[in-house]
Amino acid sequence: MVKYTDLPLNDALTEKLGELKIDFVFQSIFEKKSMEIVGHEALMRPLGSTPLQLIEEHRMKGGLHTLELATFLGASKKYYDRQMNGIISINSFPSECFNSEESEIFFKCFPDIAKHMLVEILEYTELNVDKWVLKREQIRSNNIRVAIDDFGSGKSSMMAVDIFEPDEIKIDRSFVKGIHQS
Repeated sequence: MVKYTDLPLNDALTEKLGELKIDFVFQSIFEKKSMEIVGHEALMRPLGSTPLQLIEEHRMKGGLHTLELATFLGASKKYYDRQMNGIISINSFPSECFNSEESEIFFKCFPDIAKHMLVEILEYTELNVDKWVLKREQIRSNNIRVAIDDFGSGKSSMMAVDIFEPDEIKIDRSFVKGIHQS
């Protein structure tokens, strides 16, 4: 499980994040031609539920912001603790963004992460355009790349491409399933 106690967070936030009891595993990202590992996607693994169950539970309670912080801080901490290199791909909610204090803490704790980061916008939560605009400013000002995750499923559409202006689009398998037959 991720331990947030060694990050410079206030006690209330440290306790809130610690209550989540989540960990992260890393799925390798390969370069197509060479088949070399070029990075890793951080995948949330909560204790006692699936990631989608945890997300839905927090969405219903208005707690996606806590999960957003837990994901960015926890995945980045694991990435650094394991001395990984290459891309770190982190899932993100299109309805959430860091406030200025959270952003400052994040980049203070993980100063070099921006040059390795790919933020993957999730497809199954609602978009908050105002927060997305703030998030996009934070992302672009730190030269972080953006991807739309699982395009073609959930809420992803061509409108999402216009809104998110991604550097990459990860097409969902269901979107192209059977394409050779039609």
